[in-house]
Amino acid sequence: MSENKVYYRIGEVSRKTGIASHTIRYWENEFSFFLKPVRNSRGQRLYTEKELENIIRLKELLYRHGYRIAAVKKVLRRKESKKDKNGTPVPVKELLTGLKRLDRLLTQIKKI
Repeated sequence: MSENKVYYRIGEVSRKTGIASHTIRYWENEFSFFLKPVRNSRGQRLYTEKELENIIRLKELLYRHGYRIAAVKKVLRRKESKKDKNGTPVPVKELLTGLKRLDRLLTQIKKI
């Protein structure tokens, strides 16, 4: 996704992620602990590659997996606090794997 740019403006982020600008702004408010774009001297949001990745993660959790905002907040906050035995934060990918496994188990339980 990189074009060797340090920062992307919200319109560029919208085009790259397929998420409307107003949705990105809304997510910035809802997930302020997770999305933290800097602002330039004119107050415009500037997103790093890391924020782009975070927006894509949000898109996957909310749209692809169908989680509600409250559930995504819990997952992301747990990610921040959950660490492995070396004190390293557990990556979101591992959490997604766990959520998928729980989804499969719930589906199996509902069939019973």
